[in-house]
Parts: sequence; C-alpha cells; structure tokens
Amino acid sequence: MMGNQVEERRSCRQPITEKTFGVYTLLFLLVTTLVFSGFYLTRTSFIWDGDGFSQHYLLFYDYLERLRQLFRGGGFSMWDWTIGMGADVIQSYGYYVIGDPFVYLGLLFPPSMAEFAFHFSILVRLWCIGGAFLFYARKMKFSHQAGLLGAGMYTFTHYAMMNVIRHPFFMIPMIWYPLLCLGIEKILRKESNRLFIVMVAMSAFSNFYFFYKLTILSFLYAAVRFYQRQKEGEKDPFWL
Repeated sequence: MMGNQVEERRSCRQPITEKTFGVYTLLFLLVTTLVFSGFYLTRTSFIWDGDGFSQHYLLFYDYLERLRQLFRGGGFSMWDWTIGMGADVIQSYGYYVIGDPFVYLGLLFPPSMAEFAFHFSILVRLWCIGGAFLFYARKMKFSHQAGLLGAGMYTFTHYAMMNVIRHPFFMIPMIWYPLLCLGIEKILRKESNRLFIVMVAMSAFSNFYFFYKLTILSFLYAAVRFYQRQKEGEKDPFWL
C-alpha cells in the first residue's frame, strides 16, 4: 500500500515545461523589483563607483562605439594609445567584453541609452542563470516545484547578486556551468555531443580565466555522474 502511494505521488508530480519557465520569469520580475527598487528610489545605478565605472561601463560603452563605427564603414582600430601607454585593443578588451554575448545586446539601443543598455544586459544575465538551471533540471527530471525552487536559489545567490553591481561578467560562468553539465549528461546517455562542444567553445571564447575553472568543475561533475551511473547499472566505458 505504501509503495503504491509513493508511486502515485511521483506520477502526480508536474514536470518542468514552458509553464515552469513562465512562472520563473514572473517570480524573477517580482524579486528583482523588490530587491533593486532601492536603486530607483534613490536615483542611483548598478554602476559601481570603482571598477564598475572605470572598467566595466566605460569598456562596454567604448566597445559598442567601436562596433558601430565598424558597421558604418569606419574600420576597427586594433591599437589604442589611450589605454595606458598604448595597448592592443583585442587583448585589452578580450577579458571584459569581446567574449561576453550579452554585451552585444547594447547594439539594440542608441548611444544615448548606453546606461540603460548596460543595466538591461545585467538583468538578462541574471535571468539566464536560472533559465540555464531549468534546462538542466528538466533533463534530470526535476519536478515543476523543485525546478522553480532550485532556479530561484541558484539565481539569487550572494555571488550573483553581489556581481550585479560589482563585476557583471562574473555571472557568465553561472550560466555556462549548468549547460556544460547538461552537455555531459547527453554524452553519458549516448544522445549527442554537440551541446557540450558548443558550450566548451563558448566558455573558452567568453573568458579564459573562468574557462579553466569550469573545466575543473565539469571534470568533477562527469566523474561523479559516471560513478553514479555505474552504481545504477549503466555499464558505460570510461572513455564514453
């Protein structure tokens, strides 16, 4: 009798669907409005008085201006004498903006709305943290409720919330990691290796500093999941 009740409860669990993503979006808008309303009320911004302005925002603004100049046919300068005593543009900007796909959202807005675009890209990154987790959770057959709870906890961690106003691109590895784990799951289940290949390439392109950290975490995840599947009776070869 008890076993039948357990099976009935499991069968009644709602899986993660498009509805889950919709509810997550509504909860995300509610929480971010409550958390960040103080910035609006005090007429302040997410741009940190320090590295936030002198590095992140200025590089964001300048890089978009360089891209607009390129699209207008004005070329793209590969050297800039205003960076220190002169420096290579690709090398200098590569760490901050070139590999960050969310920076390019700024091209959707005119230069006069650069500050709004900067804030918009930060909030999109924050949403994508939980969104990436939900894609992973759906593969792992989390329930609707568990997926929402996990996405909320993962999105609004101290690390993520701190970097909303400190170092926005530090949130990128939180987006890539669940997708890397999802790619590993697909390989372990002999489905496809394409997602994993794409995510490794994206991780390497976006920021090499975080790439090596994600590599270590991905290896640990793969090792643990391989061991778990062996215990569950899945006799996969070690080399997959």
